[in-house]
Amino acid sequence: MPDLFSQPSLDPETPWTPGQLARAARRAVEGNIGPLWIRGELSQLKAYQSGHWYFCIGDAEAQVKCVMWRTYASRVREKPQDGTQVFVFGTPTIWEERGEFRLNCTQLLATPDQGAAQAELDRIRAALEKDGLTDPARKRPLPALPSRIAVVTSLDGAALRDIITVTRKRFAALELVVLGTRVQGAEAEARWSARSAS
Repeated sequence: MPDLFSQPSLDPETPWTPGQLARAARRAVEGNIGPLWIRGELSQLKAYQSGHWYFCIGDAEAQVKCVMWRTYASRVREKPQDGTQVFVFGTPTIWEERGEFRLNCTQLLATPDQGAAQAELDRIRAALEKDGLTDPARKRPLPALPSRIAVVTSLDGAALRDIITVTRKRFAALELVVLGTRVQGAEAEARWSARSAS
């Protein structure tokens, strides 16, 4: 059994292992931030057969991954829907195996309010419905073998290279149009460029 509290060397010339770094980060987080309440918008809730819940709590500035073990999830009266404003109580930690910051939650209180992201999604959906753009009669069937596909993603990401590689292997005649954009950060929605990868 590894000693989670052994202090690795602080010599900058001595490389740490990923495990040592993750343990040090966990000690720093758990030692400096105790249990606390967080208010935010719940999203990506997955309730597994084991009874454990995994979800995110976010606002306009950040998102925190959360886990609620079966013992605590079973005490929540009703499973909240994505987009609900909630209060969660938990302890911040580092999941060492993945090097991820997360909140181990023991309480979850849902409010009747929608989060800002869900409210904006509903506003956009209502505007599209008002203009008739979501009318099923307007939908066109997708072709069995399209001749052109557009991809909106970062031009520097590994995902784009994978998409290009697979497309060229399986559908060499397909034209792939790439719309390059930032996918993270405050300016992500406003910046994009286009190029062809066919």
